[in-house]
Formats: sequence, C-alpha cells, structure tokens
Amino acid sequence: MFELFSQLEYWHWLSLGCILLVLEMLAPSTLFLWMGVSALVVSALEWLFPSLSWQAQFLIFGGMSLVTFFAWRHWSKSKGWDDVDEEYSTLNQRSAALIGRRAVLIEPLKNGHGRIQLDDTYWRVEGEDCAEGTQVEVTGIKGATLIVAPVAPQSAVN
Repeated sequence: MFELFSQLEYWHWLSLGCILLVLEMLAPSTLFLWMGVSALVVSALEWLFPSLSWQAQFLIFGGMSLVTFFAWRHWSKSKGWDDVDEEYSTLNQRSAALIGRRAVLIEPLKNGHGRIQLDDTYWRVEGEDCAEGTQVEVTGIKGATLIVAPVAPQSAVN
C-alpha cells in the first residue's frame, strides 16, 4: 500500500484538485473548494520539488485543507455572510408565513380539531372548540396543522 503512495506525482494531485473543484461546483459548500486548492498547491510543490516524500505531501494537503477552510469560515463570519436575513427566514415554509392571518372556520372546532380555508388551500386546525363560521387567527404551527385562536369580535365605538 505504501508503495502506491510513494509513486505519487504532481499530476495525481493536479487531477485530485480538479476533481474536487468540479465537486465544489456541483455541491457548493466551500469544503471541496479549499481541499481542491490545497491539492493544487501540493501539485505545484511536487512539481517544483520532485523529491518531496509522500508523507510530506499528505501533511501539506491535510494541513492546508484545514487551515484554509477554517480561515475562510472565520473571514466569512466576520463579513456577516453567515447571517440569515429575516426577510427570507420563512422561505419554503409556507405554513410559517400564515401566522397572524385570519380566516373563518369552514368546519366547527370539535374536540380541538377543525378546518379553515386560506387562499386556495384547506388547512387542518387545532384550537379551542368553536362553532362553524367563527373567525380565527393562526397563532402557530404543529407539523402540517395550524394552531388557531378565536378572534374576539370588535365592539362598535360611537
């Protein structure tokens, strides 16, 4: 096995670096990016210093991969690139965007379960028992079920 490692040449590292960079394009996570860059650096070092031992090649590759990855993470956090924008925090979470919306019960809430229609979708709801036609407000989510509370009728002010 070690004989195989001792036969590593610069083009092995060059190939590995290119493969890792292609993987980064297919699955962007910046992990493969820094491993690919490290493999390309080892390739250049192996080309410049052909007598570089395989142990040194692997140490340089592993060390550079770790250092560059964690340096990138630290730098990107300091730039605020990891912060989630509140505007997009409910992206692809349709039910989370429904909190605060009001609707009328199309089925009475019996034993804590009923149905409402919001836009073009019927939703299963949970809450305190109410009659059909009661206006409710969505206050939370439990799986695919909306949690609702009855809306107190507005008193007329003269």
